[in-house]
Amino acid sequence: MRNTDIKQLIQQIKESKSFQEFVENDEELKEMNTTGNVAGYNTPAAFASSEESHEAKVKDSLDSYGYSIANKPKKTNMVKSESSVYKEAMASLHEVSYREFKTDPSRPNGRKINDAIKGIDGALREIEKAVKHASRLKSEANVDQRSLWKSSVSRIVRIHERLVRITKKINELGA
Repeated sequence: MRNTDIKQLIQQIKESKSFQEFVENDEELKEMNTTGNVAGYNTPAAFASSEESHEAKVKDSLDSYGYSIANKPKKTNMVKSESSVYKEAMASLHEVSYREFKTDPSRPNGRKINDAIKGIDGALREIEKAVKHASRLKSEANVDQRSLWKSSVSRIVRIHERLVRITKKINELGA
């Protein structure tokens, strides 16, 4: 339709008798609601008056089908798993100074040392995995050492020196 056709159609509607009657009766129509004549729901038991009455109704329904409600688990004092104790120990080791680590009264000194050794073992496992992946990628992709960044080569040298120092400290710790 063209713009002029639309204007003509609107004009015809405005001039029609039914539209004129609608406009005259418009004052009577103050509010329109599409749900005004819908009857309300007749559900007096839609909501339980209490938790106990709800559980009783559920139990009756389940019993009629041959089911039963499982017992609610009792709250217990959960014993911390070994891994969470380890994580707490390592977090405390990273957050505190040696003085605070030494004077921490929550664990005996032997336990502190054992937890530290356990943390070292886990950290070395992660480091070994990263080294293995990098070494494998280097060999599979035929990456030459000359193509590595200069900073990477110097980091490899520093890591090697640190590992030598750490090896000495671990030997002292085990002695």
